[in-house]
Amino acid sequence: MKGFELSTNMIIVIALAVVALAALLMYFNAEGGRQQRIAQAQQVFGIACQEYKDNSCAWSSTRSGSFPRFLSACQTLFGQENRAFSCLYQYCCNQPVAATCDGLCALCKGNDYAGIGADDVTSCLAIYYEQCTQPCAA
Repeated sequence: MKGFELSTNMIIVIALAVVALAALLMYFNAEGGRQQRIAQAQQVFGIACQEYKDNSCAWSSTRSGSFPRFLSACQTLFGQENRAFSCLYQYCCNQPVAATCDGLCALCKGNDYAGIGADDVTSCLAIYYEQCTQPCAA
């Protein structure tokens, strides 16, 4: 035997060990990134939520410059299906669903009464029925 010779079986074992090690490293790296995103989302959500509570959880908060980051943080923490209404009123301000549904229905009726375009009223009702089950005659 000249030099160092490895059998085919030994090469296969080494290759499998390298692949397994690489897979483990990728898993732990991805898990660490996920935990970091959750921690950052909790921080953003907490700070913005306190600001909105200080503003009496007014719907006008949804027009603030920081709201898109708040909404993204809420969706990271509570699920992508959540929208502005549920993130602000249910998760941040802890208002019961029935109370927030009544408020949103009143908002839609106000839009209709104020003569805001039919498309805006329809989208208001679409948001309402996404979150609420009771009828709203706007």
